[in-house]
Amino acid sequence: INNIKAGAVNPRLGDTICPFALSITDIDLNKDEINDFQIVLSHELKDSTCGNSFDEFVIQINSWNNNPLSLSNDSTGYVENFNLGDDMIGSSFTTNMRFSLNTPGGYLMNINDKESFRLNGDVFCGLKVLKNNHYFFGWIHLKVDFFKVTICEYAISAQPDLMIKIGQK
Repeated sequence: INNIKAGAVNPRLGDTICPFALSITDIDLNKDEINDFQIVLSHELKDSTCGNSFDEFVIQINSWNNNPLSLSNDSTGYVENFNLGDDMIGSSFTTNMRFSLNTPGGYLMNINDKESFRLNGDVFCGLKVLKNNHYFFGWIHLKVDFFKVTICEYAISAQPDLMIKIGQK
C-alpha cells in the first residue's frame, strides 16, 4: 500500500518497534477532482516511560472540505451505521465535537485503554458532499475488518438537498 507512513516518535522504544503508523486514503466520490473525504487508519503505541501505556487503533473518516457525515453521537464522534433501505436522519449531519470545525468527521473505530468503539462488518454511512455551493446527500458502504477498510459502493443524489435512502442509486 503506497499511503502508509510510519515514524519513530519516541526513540526510547528502540529500533524494533515502530510506535506510530498512519494510512490516509483520499476519496473523490463525485469525481470532480476534489477530495471529498479521507479514510484515516492510525496505530499508536506508547509505553510507560512516556507517562502513558496504551496501544491505540483508530479508523476515522474526515473531510477537509467541510463535508459532514451522519453521526450517532456528535460528542463522541461515532459514525451512524444505517441499514439498507433506511432513511437518512437530517439532524444527524453534525460536527463531531472531537474534530476541528474545519474538518468534520467521525470514528468507525477507536480502541485504546479508555474507549472501545468499533463498527465491524458492513457499515453504511450517510454523507453530504458540497459542490457548487449546494450539498448533495449520499451514502457509502464500507466493509470493516478490524484494521482493514474496503469501499464496496456508494451513491450521491443527482439533485442538491435531496436525501436518498441508504442503498438507493
